[in-house]
Parts: sequence; structure tokens; C-alpha cells
Amino acid sequence: MMGTDHRINIEKLSDEICRSIFNHVAFQERSEDERERLTDIGDKIANKCKGLPLAAKVLGGLMQSKRTREEWDRVLSSELLPQGDFSGDMEFVGEQYLHVLAARSFFQDFETDEDEGMEFKMHDIVHDFAQYMTKNECLTVDVNTLGEATMETSIERVVHLSMMLSEDELFPKSIHKAKGLRQPLDPALETLRLRSCHCLICFKQLTCIRSLNLPWSSIKEIPYEVGKLIHLRHLNLAYCLELESLPETTCDLCNLQSLDVTFCRSLKELPRAIGKLIKLRHLGNDGSGVDFIPKGIERITCLRTLEVFTVCGGGGENESKAANLRELKDLNHIGGSLEIRNLGGGKEDASDAAEAQLKNKKRLLRLELYFNHNQDNGILIEALQPPSDLEYLTIDGYGGLELPNWMMTLTRLQGLKLFDCENLEVLPPLGRLPNLESPGIELVEGEKAPCWIFRYRKR
Repeated sequence: MMGTDHRINIEKLSDEICRSIFNHVAFQERSEDERERLTDIGDKIANKCKGLPLAAKVLGGLMQSKRTREEWDRVLSSELLPQGDFSGDMEFVGEQYLHVLAARSFFQDFETDEDEGMEFKMHDIVHDFAQYMTKNECLTVDVNTLGEATMETSIERVVHLSMMLSEDELFPKSIHKAKGLRQPLDPALETLRLRSCHCLICFKQLTCIRSLNLPWSSIKEIPYEVGKLIHLRHLNLAYCLELESLPETTCDLCNLQSLDVTFCRSLKELPRAIGKLIKLRHLGNDGSGVDFIPKGIERITCLRTLEVFTVCGGGGENESKAANLRELKDLNHIGGSLEIRNLGGGKEDASDAAEAQLKNKKRLLRLELYFNHNQDNGILIEALQPPSDLEYLTIDGYGGLELPNWMMTLTRLQGLKLFDCENLEVLPPLGRLPNLESPGIELVEGEKAPCWIFRYRKR
């Protein structure tokens, strides 16, 4: 028996000290400009912590990755404590979970690359514990654990499968018993090189699959049976260098949320009925051979990621099948990075660009504009005004004489690159933008025109 005759009741922190803890974490390594712009919202968010120090620390950690004022407003308006809705944005919720886990040392060694990609590690002890807790749901199949007896003991209860097989192994027949299989994680790439029938096993038998990851596979086509996987949320085909086509039945995946064909260089077209994928949130097509985005993309209003949009004009063979810039009008959730290629000139293109309303894409942080050296580009670029919170801008092949008037509204711009803009006669007073350094001039290999590079001004 233990007891005490003297107890100390710990009071809550004052609002001032709570805000101090929140600000110390939330504004770590931020510029003075960001502090000034976000402090008023930050104080209101900190007040929601109700004097709890752990809440202030965790909430401050959450806000470290929030870049735009819109994101801070959303946290302020959400019922974050003790439990929140987060406006129904699953990416926002997922990111919040990630930062809470990071604050509790579940993840560590965070690194962010120049493309805003994030990498982090999990400690071995945490990883071993996670494996122990999920031993009845997750199964790893490799060369050493391929025996039928081993697999039959647990395969019927498996919901997540990782397959790492060599070229000599066949697709295990016992996989057919995994009726509850939802997510084949990193399946063996060599397995799918053998015969397409191995791929068909997934499409015909494992109809509960939610996520199918086939990166770096040498498959040349996806069977039309893919349309039967009606529960599929994520289809990862990144770096399938020999993939030549996607069947139209891909558009029957009514629950698909992400489609990744990054660096599928042999893939020239996306399915024409892509507009049917109204739940699609992420389309990764950077580095692919896809020449255009099909018409109907305007229907996918919940799209968060669209890496490359190529304009098809001038009466080309794909013009009748391709979406034009005006179809971006209602896709206001697009964020991260957007690259627009083959920008022409003239009033018609400028009209489409104006309809696109890029300035309403508040989540857009990086924009790359590739022109065709037309002197009429000046009309077009004015219509391509991005949101004022844009952080990185690249202009390539621009044929106009001067930069657009909206350039000086980009007060958060940290990086500006001007490639092969040989007709430019004068630059605006870019030194007035608070986060840009003085320009550096470099020669791009193989090009005669200089490349002007403006970098982030560190305070």
C-alpha cells in the first residue's frame, strides 16, 4: 500500500507562456517575414491549447510544415482539440498524424529534398514492435519463406502482402486463398516479367485489393481485367519503363484515388475516359511519355496532384482528344508542383489560360512554364498569373520582351529561374521581393542564352 499526505496540483500554463512554447516550435527556422505574416493566427491557434504544454508542443510541431496562410486558417477553424474533423481533407489528416508521431519520436531523421519530397526513418526497435503487432495481418514472401506450408498457416488472414521473388520463382498458388488481401506491398518485379498470367492472378482472384504497387516492373501492358478491382484506391506503376498502354477499363476503378505513371517513358496516352475517375486525388505523370491530358479532366474536382500538363494546339493530331488549359478552372485543390508545357501564344491561348484561373490554386507552391519562343508570349504569360503564395517559379523559352506585371505580387517567392528568355530587355525590381537574393547568371550547357537564377535570401 502506498499513499501521500501532500499533493501538489499543477496548474495550467498562462496563455502567454503557452503561446511562447507554441511559437518556439512552430516558427523554428522560419524567416522573419513568415513570423510577421502568421503570428496573429498562431496566437489564436495557441489559445486552443487551453494552457496544456504537451498540446502546445504537438500543435507547434504540426504547424512547422504548414506554408500557406490558408493552411493555418484551416487548423484554426477546425476542432483540433481534443479531436477534429480537418474539413474532410485526408491528406491534411495524414500529415497531422505524421507530425504527431514524429513529435513522439516514432519517426526520426527527417530530410526534405528540393522537390519538397520528404524522407524519414523508423528506429529498429519501433519497426520490430510494429511487425510484432501486425504479425497476423502482414506477410512478407521472399526466397527464404516461399514454402507452401509456411504460407498456408496465415495466408487466409493476411491483408498486407510484400513479395520479393527472383526470376526463377513462380507466383505462389496459395495467394489465391488470401481473400481478404487488400494491399500487395512492393510485389516482386521479376515475378511480373515471367508471363502476364501472373499479373492476372491479382486481377481475377484478389478483388479486395486496395493498393497495388508495381514500380520498376517490366510489364508492357495492364490487362483489361484491372477494371474488376473496384476497391482499388492506389495504383503505382512508376518507372515501368516498358509499359505501353493502360486499358480503358482503368476508368472503371470508381474508388481510385492515386495513379502514378511517373517515368513510364513508353506510355504515350492515358485512358480517354479518365474523367470518370471522379475520386482521383493524385496523378503522377512527371517524366512519362504521355503527350497530353485527355478531355474530361475538369470533372476530377478533388484532384490534389497534377505534375505535368501539356498544351496541345496548332491543329496537332492529339488536339481533338486533349484537354485545354480552361479545363483547369475548377481544379482549385491542385497543389505542390505543376509544370505546363508547350505554351504557345496568341489571343486564343491567352483566353484559355485566363479561364484556367491559376491564381485560385492557393496550394500551388512550385510552377514551371515552358513556352515556344513566340514573341506573342507576353499576352499569354499575363493570363497565367499564379497564386501570391507561390515559392518557386521557372520560365523557359519565353519570347516576350518583359516579364509579367504579376511578378511583383509573389512576395513569398524563394526561387526564380529564367531559361532561354533571349528577348527579355528589362527585368522588374525583383530585389524588392523579400525572399529573393541578387541574381546569379549561369550558362546552361548547350544553350547560348544565359540562365538567370534567383535564390532564397537567408536571414
